[in-house]
Amino acid sequence: MKVRGGFSLVETVVAAVLLSIAVVSIAAGGAAALRAIAAAEREHGALIAATSVIDSLARHPAAGSGTVLRPPFALDWIAVDSAAVTHIRVIARTAAPPHDSILSLDVLSAPPPRLGF
Repeated sequence: MKVRGGFSLVETVVAAVLLSIAVVSIAAGGAAALRAIAAAEREHGALIAATSVIDSLARHPAAGSGTVLRPPFALDWIAVDSAAVTHIRVIARTAAPPHDSILSLDVLSAPPPRLGF
């Protein structure tokens, strides 16, 4: 009886299953990474839009609230003005349904000191 070299059918099937599990795991990790990158880009865009609203409100402090549309975001803001400090809160959400909240920023803005010359 001759002994042949090589792999048996069972060994080949086990190797194919292990290889397919590894490929599926790598693909799932890549998909998760793409979702994380998309979320980070969305948050960055919302942060830039919210910063713009905060800068505008800080330049012209006044109490009030409102919504600013900066597609693809809707920015809800509220400003509470006192003699010493202006408190500004901006909540960024997606402009299209389901209106997911992306971030919330709170800023305390004090007026510049007055120099008495």
